Order: sequence, then C-alpha cells, then structure tokens
Amino acid sequence: MSDSKSGSSWTAPHPPSGTGTNANPNANPNPNPNVNASPNPNPHASPGTGTGTHPAFTAPPVEDDDASHPALGPIGLLLRNPGEVARRCLDEEDLRALTLASLAALILGAAVFGGVVGSFRGGVQIAYGATKVPLAMLAALVVCVPAFHAIAASLGRPWPLRTVIALTVTAAGRAALVLLAFAPVLWLAYDLGLGYHAAALAATLAYVVAGLAALGILLRGLGGAPHKLTTAAAFVMVFLAAAGQTGWMLRPYLVRPRTEEVPFVRAREGGFGDALVVSARSALGVYDRARDVASESVSSERALDDPTAPAQYEHPYSPPDGVYR
Repeated sequence: MSDSKSGSSWTAPHPPSGTGTNANPNANPNPNPNVNASPNPNPHASPGTGTGTHPAFTAPPVEDDDASHPALGPIGLLLRNPGEVARRCLDEEDLRALTLASLAALILGAAVFGGVVGSFRGGVQIAYGATKVPLAMLAALVVCVPAFHAIAASLGRPWPLRTVIALTVTAAGRAALVLLAFAPVLWLAYDLGLGYHAAALAATLAYVVAGLAALGILLRGLGGAPHKLTTAAAFVMVFLAAAGQTGWMLRPYLVRPRTEEVPFVRAREGGFGDALVVSARSALGVYDRARDVASESVSSERALDDPTAPAQYEHPYSPPDGVYR
C-alpha cells in the first residue's frame, strides 16, 4: 500500500507469532518461556548458554588435592619421605636448604635426647648430656664422610663429595628426629623410677631405632645398583666403629643418681674395642683383674679394695661374687 501524499511506500507490520489468521495452533500461549522449560540438571550451569530447550552446563571445578596438602618442607621430608630426600641428594636438588635443616634437626634432637638421658642423674649431668650427645654424633660424621666417599667410589658409585655429605647429614638428621620423638617417653620412664640397667637398655633401644631410620635414607640413596648390600654393610661397620669410639671418649652419659661428683668426661681407659672385649669376657664369666685394674685411675684402684668406696668407683666389669677367675 502506497502513501500518495508522502511519496513513500509503507508496509504493514507482520503480526506476532501466535496471532492472526496464520497463527500456529500448537504454539505455547504462555508468554513466559521459563514455565515449561526443562529444569537445569546441573546447579552449576551457566545461564543463557547453549541452544534449544536444554541449556548447556559447565561441570563444577575440581578441587586440587595438592592445594589442601602443601609441599613438605625439609623436616617433613626427613620424617615422611626418605626416598625423596635421597633423590634430592643424588640429583643435588636444593641441597643447601635440606642439609642445613638436617643439621639443625641433628643438633636439636641429639641435645634434647642427651639432656633426657642426663636427667637420670639430674643436676649438671643434664647439661653435660645435652652437650655431649650432639658432639659425639657430629664427630662421628666427620670421620664417616671421607670413609663413605671412598667406599662408594670403590664399589661403583663415584659420587661427588657434596652428595656424600648431604646423604650422611640427612641420615643423621632423621636419626636425631627419631631420638627427639623418644625423649618424652624416656623421660616419663625415668620419672616413674626405671632402674639403672633398664634405663641404659631403653636408651640403647632408642639409638637402634634411630639408626634404622637413618639407614633408610642411605639404602634408598644406594638404589638398585650392584654391590648395594656390600656398600650398606660397609657403611654400617664404619659408622658403628666411629660412633662407638667418639661416644666412648665423651662418656659418661647415664650416671647413677647416688654418684656424688660427675666429670664432664672420664679419664682415658683404653678404647671402645677394649671395652667390647672386656664386656664379652665378663658376659662369659671370665674376669681379668689385671685388665680391670689397668683400666682404672689410681683412685679407682685404691677404691677397689675399700668396701666403703662410693658408687663412682665401682668397677663396671667386676664379678658379681667379687672373685676373679
């Protein structure tokens, strides 16, 4: 239809869907499009997306498990993941932080455990024990590191010296953390009246468990290469010899409560090997008076013949009936 006055054409608008003569009889008369819409099966779906009557939905984000369990620090690795500690030592990954943390754990754990052992006597022996146990462990490591380096190289593992140092220090740090865990239990046992020999046995047991924990890092560091068991056995023998001798030089650690005067270290009385021989002979019922007397100081020799001698002069290897054979 044309408008003759304006000279422009005009077209009538199309009627809306659902009205007029050509309306669709099946059309939904409800003007609200959301009434018959299918409910969104996913509450996290983004509105207005997708086509048709079923809008597309997006799956909810999955929470990262690592976010709730942050990466373990050096101390956590020492306690929970010795395999990862060994790998980092071999790959020289973050060695500085790992070694420093292990060294701090060694000093703290050994000091606390030494103080607890010294608490059996009490007094100044607590400070002595807290000082001497870390010193003994550090001195043993100084001796062991060059030996470990030579043994590893001779058995097919030419590790750099820094790798050997890292493995040794981290193993000792893990052992010290185990000693730290044993310290409250041992302290409680002492407070409940544990006897002298039982106290010594309990401390020895703690050392054994700590040594096994340290061995776990060394074994994982050795991996599956040839001569693994031979290398591990050599490491253990060297460490036992070094730790035994350094510990022997800095004794006593466990002192009887009735002892009046406690020295920081005892007078030199042979070596750790001699003590093992004497202990083995004593266990078999063979007591050598000459050997016993030679290992004591002059005051101790006189006190052996004095039945009223104080407890600090009692010889540790004397026969129970006082008769030497």
